[in-house]
Amino acid sequence: MLLNTQFVFVPKIVVIGNKKAEHLIRTSIDITSLPAKIIFEGGNFEDSLQIVEKYKGEADVFITGESIVNKLRKRISTPIVSVPTDGSDIINAITLASNILGKNKKIYFVHFNAPLKVVTVFSKLTNINVEQISYNSIFEIEEIIDKLIKKGVKQIVASSLVSLLAERNNIKSIVYYSAKTYKNTFNQAINIAIAQCQIKYLSEQYKTISNLTDIGVICCDLNGKITHINKKALTILKLEHSKIIGHNVQNLFNSKEIMDFDKVRDIGLYNKIDVVRGKKIIITTTPINIDDKISGLIFSFQETAEVSNTEYIIRNKEVKKCFKAKYSFNMLKGNNKLFIQNIKRAKAFASNDFTILIQGETGTGKELLAHAIHDASSRSNNNFVTINCAALPEALLESELFGYEPGAFTGGQKGGKRGIVELAHGGTLFMDEIGELPVLLQSKILRFIEEKEIIKIGGTKLIPVDVRIIAATNRDLREEVKKGNFKIDLYQRLAVLKLTTIPLRDRSDDVDLLFRYFFEKIKNGNEIINESVIEYIVDKLKDYSWPGNIRELKSLVINFVAISKDTEITYDIADKILDDFIIYDKDNNVLNESLSKVNILNILKETQFNRTETAKRLGISRTTLWRKMQTF
Repeated sequence: MLLNTQFVFVPKIVVIGNKKAEHLIRTSIDITSLPAKIIFEGGNFEDSLQIVEKYKGEADVFITGESIVNKLRKRISTPIVSVPTDGSDIINAITLASNILGKNKKIYFVHFNAPLKVVTVFSKLTNINVEQISYNSIFEIEEIIDKLIKKGVKQIVASSLVSLLAERNNIKSIVYYSAKTYKNTFNQAINIAIAQCQIKYLSEQYKTISNLTDIGVICCDLNGKITHINKKALTILKLEHSKIIGHNVQNLFNSKEIMDFDKVRDIGLYNKIDVVRGKKIIITTTPINIDDKISGLIFSFQETAEVSNTEYIIRNKEVKKCFKAKYSFNMLKGNNKLFIQNIKRAKAFASNDFTILIQGETGTGKELLAHAIHDASSRSNNNFVTINCAALPEALLESELFGYEPGAFTGGQKGGKRGIVELAHGGTLFMDEIGELPVLLQSKILRFIEEKEIIKIGGTKLIPVDVRIIAATNRDLREEVKKGNFKIDLYQRLAVLKLTTIPLRDRSDDVDLLFRYFFEKIKNGNEIINESVIEYIVDKLKDYSWPGNIRELKSLVINFVAISKDTEITYDIADKILDDFIIYDKDNNVLNESLSKVNILNILKETQFNRTETAKRLGISRTTLWRKMQTF
């Protein structure tokens, strides 16, 4: 069957053969009904070379006989189809010749190449006397004809070429090609031509599309051989098409990772910043998959000068892990009632887009809470970008926040830079230590919040941004407003929703849970602390005022984990770690003023030295009370 095609395409098929072949083809099939333009060209082998040269680049397929097809294929790349030798055609032709000459007459079968087994078997089965005469070159045919003449042979079975020469010498012939064989040959040629056209069309379509894009595109096969390069790639890399096609792509790019098939297969796309021929480019490698197997690679790239924003994002993905929230509400541990109420409130705030101000002491988890709010919000699939307002000088802080245009100042990136406000578009901007924001910048932040748009340094274009702001501070911003250090308008914009983190001293009932949680999370081996020692440690920690809050507790746990790796934690070692680590109250030089020696002795006297009652009034265990009494 012919292939269906939507292309407006009429294949041009050139048939190379003698007049006998042309006559047989025209009488066997209706040439005008074929969906192709058929051209007949006759001649010998030397003529056929001139014919293929004549139609080179014009003919879609050539049709010829078996005797010259292999030689022609070595000369041209255009598809060549030969009229095949079909066993049933030969048997039918021999049978016809036998009927004409008589069953006892010898049938001479002349054909190209070696004797055919099918003829030998047929001859034995039917008792038809068949002599096979084969030739390997068309130059041998005349010699064969001369021998047949001398033998007095009057009729043969042969191909059209042999038949033509035989008939010139008054030897009748029967050509063994049938109408069906001719039809199948032309259908095969037409299908090949259509397939070639489809491939050519798709190739040209891809070339056209790739040349329309502003991205450089290079294709290579499994060996790295470059098979295609578009105009943009030639322009970016200053290359000539003829000097790059067929060369190995690894000689072009410096990065060897781009040809890492395992890495490309695993992640589909692989971004890499490379310098090629003096140009800094961002390369994306895409595998060409056929039947789930990589058959080649496509490299698409741009100059970083054109896409400095893309480079900035890529580099930030590599070094700035806070672009995605790292904590969820499930990761914030605590059973304290105040803590639970605060988390419940934060979850409610996460469901809307209003600005949030988180206030609280250092180490109480303000940033973790901001991460969790973003994670639970409708913006969770977008960026969570952080900036510490106290970490950068004012000039750098403004450029980090709003970005800058090319040439805005000396030392800036050539293509300018996007600010983190723009990077946070669609997501959340967490502004830590907002209380340290310089007064001059406060006005610009206020305008950005009110107008939801920014202007880059050195620019004039207004850039709309959709960002939710969560700000955090350990300062009392109302007091800073009174002192004139913080603009009241900005405070009111930030404090639409307010959260206050709970200091650890106000959630001492969570110390046990947090100590055990951090210990299990931080340890990386078989570090163990005896349960009774943990209870002793926790009892002592419950009495502590925690100036560093949860951050201080986590650091303390790290000490216990590190020491317990090689040493058993005893009560004495635990005391030593606590004494070395914990910050004592400066007034009494003890963990808590209520646990001073004087206070404990007074309560012991009041309870008539009832240790159970004394421990209860002090809010500590009997074990802790006993150990404190040992130090008096």
